[in-house]
Amino acid sequence: MRSLFKTRVPTDEQLDWAIDFERQALQGVSDAVVRSRIFQSVTVLERNDTAQPAIDTYDYLLFFQVMQVGATNLWNGRWVLQKRGSALQLLPHGDPGVAHANLLTSVVESVKQSTLKLARGEGLPATVNAAGAGAAARRATGTGIIIAKDGGVITNAHVVQGCTTVHVMHHGETMTASVKAQDRFNDLVLLKVAHRWPATVPLRDGAGIRQGDGVVALGYPLNGVLSAEVILTTGSVSALAGLGNDTRLLQVTAPVQPGNSGGPLLDMGGHLVGVVSAKLNAVAVAGLTGDIPQNVNFAIKSAIVRNFLDANAVGYATAPTRQSLSAADVGDSAKKFTVLVECLR
Repeated sequence: MRSLFKTRVPTDEQLDWAIDFERQALQGVSDAVVRSRIFQSVTVLERNDTAQPAIDTYDYLLFFQVMQVGATNLWNGRWVLQKRGSALQLLPHGDPGVAHANLLTSVVESVKQSTLKLARGEGLPATVNAAGAGAAARRATGTGIIIAKDGGVITNAHVVQGCTTVHVMHHGETMTASVKAQDRFNDLVLLKVAHRWPATVPLRDGAGIRQGDGVVALGYPLNGVLSAEVILTTGSVSALAGLGNDTRLLQVTAPVQPGNSGGPLLDMGGHLVGVVSAKLNAVAVAGLTGDIPQNVNFAIKSAIVRNFLDANAVGYATAPTRQSLSAADVGDSAKKFTVLVECLR
């Protein structure tokens, strides 16, 4: 997911605020983990560089990792628990209405569950090359949409940026994909696999979607942490333009997370109206305004997708929306053309 600062570098004041925010978070998390007595002993280190303590020195390493998104000025952060060569991203549950103590309790519970998973060998390949350890492949995931029966899949360009290998996974099958075309300005890419798909997504035709209409988003958010199956969320269209009145985008309330990028946004007839591309960086906005925005997410309009496909001579299906289905029925249909995209760097 792209941050709010997609067109400019944060100011020194904003960076100082972010560093102080994470310093407080580090102290709160470390205190909560110590009190929980999950581990026999805990050592807390605050470092402001890319090096990590040698993992062989510890049974488990809990750290806050800040990563640059491709070759951009964008940065994402996440909590990771690592054990030797495997790791899991933590998923604390909380929102602005949750008390701080309850949020820390959620962090501790996430640490407990992740510790058990790592002990059972259920972690993913480590995403940080700890000092003294061998290099490990960095794995990132997103979502794709089957657009053409001859193996065509579309997703966000940022999902596959910098990848050495791209895989498309569907119904337990893993296929190597190649990049056939991309439009970085509109954040779209066309992938191709050696496979013939039984179903493709239909793009909405006729009247455009309206503000207030219901939508369904599908994808594979936080893969390896949440359910391995495709995840469905619902919401509505908030605005027919994005940040800075960007008319290429829809603003929607359907919740999305890292990993939803490139997934389908569907109307209640099951037709594609957008490709999920970004969520507003709530922490950054809070630093600027003092208020935390909620349910502000964006998708690239299907009209932009059609232009991209037309420019690359890719055929696709269209259909007008004449009926309103349940979200469950839309989801059942969409599972046939929603795939997991894996990027190895």
